[in-house]
Amino acid sequence: MLKEIHHNHIVRRMIETIKTLKSSSTANFPDKFFTLDEKMRCELLQETLKYISNQIPFYKTLSNFPNDENEVLNSLRMLPLLERKHVYENHNSFVNPNILPDNIQCTSGTTDLKRRMIIPRHKLEQQMCAQLEELYLLCIGKSTPLKSSNGLTLRLIPAMRRMFGSSSNTDLSITAMIDYDFPKYRTRSDYYDYIIQLLNSSYPIQGEYKRIEKLHVTPPFLIDIFTRELLDRGIHPSVFNIKKITCTGGVVSTFFRKWLKKQWNAQIICNFSHTEAKISYFECPNTPNRYHSIIGNYLEVLDTKSNQEVEDYQEGKLVVTTLFPFQFVQPFIRYFMGDYVRKIPKNCECGFIGQSIEWIGRQNHCISLECINPNLYKKMFIGTIDVYEALETENDIVQIPFPIFRLDYSPNKDMITLSIEKSLIIDDEENKKQAERISNKLFENLRMKLKLINCTSEIKIENPFYVKFFTKGSLNEPYFIGT
Repeated sequence: MLKEIHHNHIVRRMIETIKTLKSSSTANFPDKFFTLDEKMRCELLQETLKYISNQIPFYKTLSNFPNDENEVLNSLRMLPLLERKHVYENHNSFVNPNILPDNIQCTSGTTDLKRRMIIPRHKLEQQMCAQLEELYLLCIGKSTPLKSSNGLTLRLIPAMRRMFGSSSNTDLSITAMIDYDFPKYRTRSDYYDYIIQLLNSSYPIQGEYKRIEKLHVTPPFLIDIFTRELLDRGIHPSVFNIKKITCTGGVVSTFFRKWLKKQWNAQIICNFSHTEAKISYFECPNTPNRYHSIIGNYLEVLDTKSNQEVEDYQEGKLVVTTLFPFQFVQPFIRYFMGDYVRKIPKNCECGFIGQSIEWIGRQNHCISLECINPNLYKKMFIGTIDVYEALETENDIVQIPFPIFRLDYSPNKDMITLSIEKSLIIDDEENKKQAERISNKLFENLRMKLKLINCTSEIKIENPFYVKFFTKGSLNEPYFIGT
């Protein structure tokens, strides 16, 4: 089985394409990538359906397994949607029993901190995913020395009872854990001392000594508290000469991104990923919070009610299919991981041509705007990223590790209420001004969404957002980043 995967004709074509692109003097290859991506993705889907029907117990037992080679997308859409609870309850049914994995990842993800999912992996998957990443970078003309195997990454993660995979498929990495005190999120100083020591040290790599030049932070608030600790000690983060900071596992707002770039003088990237699906989505170099999917995954953005594919710029739930042979031990087919996204046309302004999305938020954080006006706000949501962007410059709002908030629809007022925890509530007049400021930010973002979808600059609508404040710890049933 492994020999067949290694010599898969699609994998061989991909490797040959990498060699061809590397030898070309052209810096950008969107036309070639489009042909490669679309044709190859359909072939991969066909291979995936054939593979799971023969090798994965759950799909082998389906009496009506679709097998229309001429209409592979229709065949895929006939398969049931999966959620995390299905995999929890029937884990062995989704794993190939004929392949022995050589490593195991455990994750609670960001959806269920009490239950951890076991995900078997094989090193061949990791090697092929690394080649996919290299292919993507070559095709958009963004291949840089930062992605070479000589780069050294320091990964910062919380010291919780969970396991993480390597920081990158191609990088050498060192992992340091930050142990903070829930719910106060205070960290002992010796953790900071240790990380500073790591950043100041040199390491023998391929016959020469190198320093850490990249940080990979999961979740993003860890780099926030570490940066503030450095500044409190009189150390400016730029002295460490970090070239790139990659954040995963959380939201990076516009304001925080700019602040981080200023402090570290580094490139800031926020990639979108799921532990279940091995391949990440790369952030667009021109548009923050827009993510490009390379050919190892197939994405569907579905209406939350009908489960039908939405149109470009409409919003719905993200359903992911991991494609054979890039994930073969435990493939995930039409898997809903709890994220709502906006579907983006295949021709991105940056030159990428393929499947792209913009993240809206976690399922439990989002409220459909159709409750306000079903005709005007068709398939639109207010979600996590909207709230973060509206709160990012409000210093007295609890921000670390994340804002504590809740969204509710009030039918009698026909309004959406954003309830937020503040550190301290004193001045009623100032609270009123702040609530109005936050409400206006949400409203402005909504107007930009409407302009994007309806292609008109003037739409006469009323602000549907109302903001309420609560003292720290007093908000009933708030949303957390892990829900």
